[in-house]
Amino acid sequence: MSQSQWKALDFIARHYFAHVSPPPDSEDCYQRSLRLHLTLCMGENIAWQQPDCAQDGWALAQDVARLWMSSDSHQGNLLNPSWRLMGAGLSYEPETQRLYSVAQFGL
Repeated sequence: MSQSQWKALDFIARHYFAHVSPPPDSEDCYQRSLRLHLTLCMGENIAWQQPDCAQDGWALAQDVARLWMSSDSHQGNLLNPSWRLMGAGLSYEPETQRLYSVAQFGL
């Protein structure tokens, strides 16, 4: 499982939405990748949305892309020419009807 997918599922498992995970670990993606000796995660974009049942997957992806491209920091991650690796994760929480999207970037 990719770090991105793990993060998307962790939002549901531990009921939070933030770049830094809750205690006991309280780590961002960079710290987690160092601790686990994984490829270094140097940037992360996260989003959640409550999809309309009529939306297809392409429309949902476009919504997240628009959201990230309208934020300077998120756009900077997406367009950074230094990144050599990218991972993506997605999870859905039926209780809250939230769809979580995670993109992580590394060197």
